[in-house]
Amino acid sequence: MDGINFVVGYVLAVVATLQWARVVLRRPVPLRSDRAAAPLTVDELACLAGGTARVVEAAVGRLFDAGTLRFGPAGVLRAAAGDGAGRVEAAVLAEVRRGSHSTVAALAHRLAHHREVAAISARLAELGLLAGVELTRARRRIALLPLAFVTLVGVARVVVQALTGRELLLQAAVSLGFAAVVLVAVAWRPAARRTRFGEDVLTQARRRIGLRDSVSAAESVALYGLLGHPDPQVRGVLPIAV
Repeated sequence: MDGINFVVGYVLAVVATLQWARVVLRRPVPLRSDRAAAPLTVDELACLAGGTARVVEAAVGRLFDAGTLRFGPAGVLRAAAGDGAGRVEAAVLAEVRRGSHSTVAALAHRLAHHREVAAISARLAELGLLAGVELTRARRRIALLPLAFVTLVGVARVVVQALTGRELLLQAAVSLGFAAVVLVAVAWRPAARRTRFGEDVLTQARRRIGLRDSVSAAESVALYGLLGHPDPQVRGVLPIAV
Protein backbone atom coordinates (compact mmCIF):
# COMPACT_ATOMS: atom_id res chain seq x y z
CA MET A 1 0.00 0.00 0.00
CA ASP A 2 1.25 3.47 -0.85
CA GLY A 3 2.68 5.31 2.18
CA ILE A 4 0.29 8.26 2.13
CA ASN A 5 -2.71 6.00 1.60
CA PHE A 6 -1.60 3.87 4.53
CA VAL A 7 -1.31 6.88 6.82
CA VAL A 8 -4.77 8.13 5.86
CA GLY A 9 -6.30 4.68 6.23
CA TYR A 10 -4.50 4.16 9.52
CA VAL A 11 -5.79 7.40 11.02
CA LEU A 12 -9.32 6.52 9.92
CA ALA A 13 -8.94 3.09 11.53
CA VAL A 14 -7.81 4.70 14.79
CA VAL A 15 -10.79 7.06 14.75
CA ALA A 16 -13.19 4.17 14.05
CA THR A 17 -11.80 2.01 16.87
CA LEU A 18 -11.88 5.04 19.17
CA GLN A 19 -15.59 5.46 18.48
CA TRP A 20 -16.11 1.76 19.16
CA ALA A 21 -14.32 2.05 22.50
CA ARG A 22 -16.34 5.12 23.51
CA VAL A 23 -19.63 3.39 22.71
CA VAL A 24 -18.72 0.26 24.66
CA LEU A 25 -17.42 2.18 27.69
CA ARG A 26 -20.38 4.57 27.85
CA ARG A 27 -23.24 2.13 27.36
CA PRO A 28 -25.02 0.91 30.49
CA VAL A 29 -24.32 -2.70 31.34
CA PRO A 30 -27.15 -4.74 29.75
CA LEU A 31 -28.34 -6.31 33.00
CA ARG A 32 -31.88 -5.96 34.29
CA SER A 33 -33.62 -7.06 37.46
CA ASP A 34 -37.19 -8.12 38.10
CA ARG A 35 -37.04 -7.10 41.75
CA ALA A 36 -38.01 -3.70 43.06
CA ALA A 37 -35.20 -1.36 44.03
CA ALA A 38 -34.57 -1.00 47.74
CA PRO A 39 -34.64 2.56 49.13
CA LEU A 40 -31.22 4.14 48.63
CA THR A 41 -29.31 6.26 51.09
CA VAL A 42 -27.96 9.63 49.95
CA ASP A 43 -24.47 8.12 49.60
CA GLU A 44 -25.81 5.21 47.55
CA LEU A 45 -27.73 7.61 45.32
CA ALA A 46 -24.55 9.67 44.88
CA CYS A 47 -22.55 6.58 43.92
CA LEU A 48 -25.20 5.48 41.44
CA ALA A 49 -25.31 8.93 39.84
CA GLY A 50 -21.60 9.77 39.73
CA GLY A 51 -19.48 6.95 41.09
CA THR A 52 -17.08 7.12 44.02
CA ALA A 53 -16.07 10.69 43.17
CA ARG A 54 -19.67 11.80 43.67
CA VAL A 55 -19.76 10.05 47.05
CA VAL A 56 -16.82 12.18 48.16
CA GLU A 57 -18.45 15.32 46.72
CA ALA A 58 -21.63 14.58 48.64
CA ALA A 59 -19.69 14.14 51.88
CA VAL A 60 -17.84 17.42 51.26
CA GLY A 61 -21.16 19.17 50.69
CA ARG A 62 -22.63 17.86 53.95
CA LEU A 63 -19.51 18.81 55.91
CA PHE A 64 -19.58 22.29 54.39
CA ASP A 65 -23.24 22.69 55.35
CA ALA A 66 -22.40 21.57 58.91
CA GLY A 67 -19.57 24.10 59.14
CA THR A 68 -16.94 21.40 59.56
CA LEU A 69 -15.25 22.10 56.20
CA ARG A 70 -14.60 25.36 54.43
CA PHE A 71 -12.94 26.34 51.18
CA GLY A 72 -9.65 28.19 51.44
CA PRO A 73 -7.54 29.90 48.76
CA ALA A 74 -7.35 28.07 45.41
CA GLY A 75 -10.22 25.82 46.48
CA VAL A 76 -8.16 23.95 49.09
CA LEU A 77 -10.34 22.49 51.82
CA ARG A 78 -9.75 23.39 55.47
CA ALA A 79 -11.19 21.44 58.41
CA ALA A 80 -12.77 23.20 61.37
CA ALA A 81 -13.55 21.72 64.75
CA GLY A 82 -16.01 18.88 64.82
CA ASP A 83 -16.48 15.39 63.45
CA GLY A 84 -18.40 13.93 60.57
CA ALA A 85 -21.80 12.39 61.17
CA GLY A 86 -21.05 9.35 59.01
CA ARG A 87 -18.16 7.10 58.05
CA VAL A 88 -17.54 8.71 54.68
CA GLU A 89 -17.52 12.18 56.25
CA ALA A 90 -15.04 10.92 58.86
CA ALA A 91 -12.78 9.59 56.09
CA VAL A 92 -12.93 12.93 54.27
CA LEU A 93 -12.10 14.89 57.43
CA ALA A 94 -9.21 12.56 58.27
CA GLU A 95 -7.75 13.04 54.79
CA VAL A 96 -8.11 16.82 54.92
CA ARG A 97 -6.50 16.95 58.37
CA ARG A 98 -3.42 15.14 57.15
CA GLY A 99 -2.32 18.54 55.91
CA SER A 100 -2.00 17.56 52.25
CA HIS A 101 -3.20 19.67 49.31
CA SER A 102 -6.87 18.71 49.47
CA THR A 103 -9.06 20.02 46.69
CA VAL A 104 -12.31 18.24 45.89
CA ALA A 105 -10.75 16.44 42.92
CA ALA A 106 -7.68 15.40 44.92
CA LEU A 107 -9.86 14.00 47.69
CA ALA A 108 -12.01 12.10 45.21
CA HIS A 109 -8.89 10.52 43.72
CA ARG A 110 -7.30 9.58 47.04
CA LEU A 111 -10.48 8.19 48.58
CA ALA A 112 -11.75 6.33 45.51
CA HIS A 113 -10.65 2.97 46.97
CA HIS A 114 -11.18 3.78 50.64
CA ARG A 115 -13.02 0.93 52.34
CA GLU A 116 -16.00 3.08 53.33
CA VAL A 117 -16.41 4.45 49.80
CA ALA A 118 -15.78 1.08 48.14
CA ALA A 119 -18.37 -0.54 50.41
CA ILE A 120 -21.07 1.70 48.92
CA SER A 121 -20.13 0.65 45.39
CA ALA A 122 -20.13 -3.02 46.45
CA ARG A 123 -23.58 -2.62 47.98
CA LEU A 124 -24.98 -1.23 44.71
CA ALA A 125 -23.41 -4.14 42.83
CA GLU A 126 -25.19 -6.55 45.20
CA LEU A 127 -28.47 -4.79 44.44
CA GLY A 128 -27.89 -5.17 40.70
CA LEU A 129 -27.60 -1.41 40.14
CA LEU A 130 -23.91 -1.48 39.24
CA ALA A 131 -21.89 -4.09 37.40
CA GLY A 132 -19.26 -6.02 39.30
CA VAL A 133 -15.56 -5.32 38.96
CA GLU A 134 -14.85 -8.38 36.82
CA LEU A 135 -17.60 -7.58 34.33
CA THR A 136 -16.39 -3.98 34.12
CA ARG A 137 -12.86 -5.17 33.38
CA ALA A 138 -14.16 -7.52 30.69
CA ARG A 139 -16.03 -4.65 28.99
CA ARG A 140 -12.86 -2.55 29.08
CA ARG A 141 -10.92 -5.33 27.34
CA ILE A 142 -13.62 -5.62 24.66
CA ALA A 143 -13.50 -1.85 24.15
CA LEU A 144 -9.71 -1.68 23.86
CA LEU A 145 -9.03 -4.82 21.81
CA PRO A 146 -9.62 -3.29 18.33
CA LEU A 147 -7.59 -0.20 19.23
CA ALA A 148 -4.76 -2.34 20.56
CA PHE A 149 -4.77 -4.35 17.33
CA VAL A 150 -4.57 -1.19 15.22
CA THR A 151 -1.65 -0.01 17.38
CA LEU A 152 0.18 -3.29 16.76
CA VAL A 153 -0.36 -2.87 13.03
CA GLY A 154 1.28 0.53 13.32
CA VAL A 155 4.24 -0.98 15.17
CA ALA A 156 4.67 -3.57 12.44
CA ARG A 157 4.52 -0.88 9.74
CA VAL A 158 7.18 1.25 11.43
CA VAL A 159 9.47 -1.78 11.84
CA VAL A 160 9.09 -2.72 8.17
CA GLN A 161 9.74 0.87 7.06
CA ALA A 162 12.84 1.05 9.23
CA LEU A 163 14.27 -2.28 8.04
CA THR A 164 13.66 -1.64 4.34
CA GLY A 165 14.82 1.96 4.45
CA ARG A 166 11.72 3.18 2.69
CA GLU A 167 10.52 6.73 2.80
CA LEU A 168 7.59 7.93 4.87
CA LEU A 169 9.03 6.39 8.04
CA LEU A 170 8.30 9.65 9.85
CA GLN A 171 4.66 9.64 8.76
CA ALA A 172 4.27 6.04 9.91
CA ALA A 173 5.90 6.82 13.25
CA VAL A 174 3.63 9.84 13.78
CA SER A 175 0.58 7.73 12.99
CA LEU A 176 1.73 5.10 15.47
CA GLY A 177 2.31 7.78 18.09
CA PHE A 178 -1.21 9.07 17.51
CA ALA A 179 -2.65 5.58 17.99
CA ALA A 180 -0.60 5.03 21.15
CA VAL A 181 -1.77 8.31 22.69
CA VAL A 182 -5.40 7.48 21.90
CA LEU A 183 -4.98 3.98 23.36
CA VAL A 184 -3.55 5.31 26.62
CA ALA A 185 -6.23 8.02 26.89
CA VAL A 186 -9.05 5.52 26.37
CA ALA A 187 -7.46 3.00 28.75
CA TRP A 188 -7.60 5.60 31.52
CA ARG A 189 -11.24 6.43 30.84
CA PRO A 190 -13.57 4.81 33.39
CA ALA A 191 -16.16 2.41 32.05
CA ALA A 192 -19.82 3.00 32.81
CA ARG A 193 -20.83 0.65 35.60
CA ARG A 194 -24.55 1.35 35.83
CA THR A 195 -26.76 -1.50 34.70
CA ARG A 196 -30.04 -1.04 32.84
CA PHE A 197 -31.74 -1.56 36.17
CA GLY A 198 -29.50 1.09 37.71
CA GLU A 199 -30.35 3.54 34.92
CA ASP A 200 -34.06 2.99 35.53
CA VAL A 201 -33.69 3.50 39.28
CA LEU A 202 -31.64 6.68 38.82
CA THR A 203 -34.14 8.09 36.32
CA GLN A 204 -37.00 7.39 38.71
CA ALA A 205 -35.11 9.01 41.62
CA ARG A 206 -34.41 12.16 39.59
CA ARG A 207 -38.03 12.36 38.49
CA ARG A 208 -39.34 11.78 42.01
CA ILE A 209 -37.04 14.35 43.61
CA GLY A 210 -37.67 16.83 40.80
CA LEU A 211 -41.40 16.79 41.55
CA ARG A 212 -40.90 18.01 45.11
CA ASP A 213 -41.42 21.63 46.08
CA SER A 214 -38.02 21.69 47.79
CA VAL A 215 -34.92 19.52 47.43
CA SER A 216 -32.32 19.17 50.16
CA ALA A 217 -28.74 20.24 49.44
CA ALA A 218 -27.58 16.68 50.15
CA GLU A 219 -29.89 15.18 47.51
CA SER A 220 -29.03 17.89 44.98
CA VAL A 221 -25.29 17.24 45.37
CA ALA A 222 -25.84 13.48 45.23
CA LEU A 223 -27.61 13.78 41.88
CA TYR A 224 -25.66 16.60 40.24
CA GLY A 225 -22.42 17.05 42.17
CA LEU A 226 -21.28 20.17 43.99
CA LEU A 227 -22.34 22.25 40.99
CA GLY A 228 -25.87 21.47 42.17
CA HIS A 229 -25.22 22.85 45.66
CA PRO A 230 -27.54 25.77 46.48
CA ASP A 231 -24.75 27.86 48.05
CA PRO A 232 -23.08 30.06 45.38
CA GLN A 233 -19.86 30.05 47.41
CA VAL A 234 -19.48 26.33 46.76
CA ARG A 235 -20.36 26.58 43.07
CA GLY A 236 -18.07 29.58 42.60
CA VAL A 237 -15.00 27.88 44.03
CA LEU A 238 -15.35 24.65 42.03
CA PRO A 239 -13.62 25.86 38.83
CA ILE A 240 -10.39 26.34 40.84
CA ALA A 241 -10.94 23.43 43.22
CA VAL A 242 -10.13 20.77 40.66
